[in-house]
Amino acid sequence: MSVQRFRGATSLGFLDCTVVDYANGTFEAFYVTGSVSIVDCLWHSCGPLRSGQLLVSGCDVFGNSGWAPFLEDSAVMSDSLFQDNFAYDGGGVIYCGVVSATDCSFIGNYVSGIDDYFGGAICASAVTLSNCYFRENRSGGGGAISCGSLVAEDCTFEANESFAQKYGPYGGGAIMASNVDLVGCVFFNNRDVSTSGPGLAPGGAVSSEQGV
Repeated sequence: MSVQRFRGATSLGFLDCTVVDYANGTFEAFYVTGSVSIVDCLWHSCGPLRSGQLLVSGCDVFGNSGWAPFLEDSAVMSDSLFQDNFAYDGGGVIYCGVVSATDCSFIGNYVSGIDDYFGGAICASAVTLSNCYFRENRSGGGGAISCGSLVAEDCTFEANESFAQKYGPYGGGAIMASNVDLVGCVFFNNRDVSTSGPGLAPGGAVSSEQGV
């Protein structure tokens, strides 16, 4: 189904919905100036959603694409699966100011390698995570997450990959961040496979300016 862009609402809510094939090329399929809530929904093969504040809870979000599937000022996500989403720019799932995620899984999300864009799952200014799982996410830097500051507790990062091809290397097979605070997190088989730039990339798992 081909659907034209949804635009102009100040708020929008989805409850127990299936939203499929709602696209507008790489541009926003949904543009909402205020808040959007998506609860207990299947969200598949849609174009980008842009809003001020986003709530996602109890959802399966997969196969979406665009500049980033979600373009937000702030977002709260819980009890959801984000799988096989793609971004032409940073943030294979979400490009955002502030992100909080609890009990979520991010699997197989990625961004374009043309210009070494960052954050295979999340690209944000600040990220707070609790009990989240990241597997096989890929980007030019920060295979799973690229952000300014990250606080993560009881999270697992498995087989994420950074692959700078043009400028880098930036490193951070799992995470690239300025400030990182990790508690009870597990990392295995994360790596940098960059082919650009001289020397080795910093951090097969984590690349951080301020250390961990």
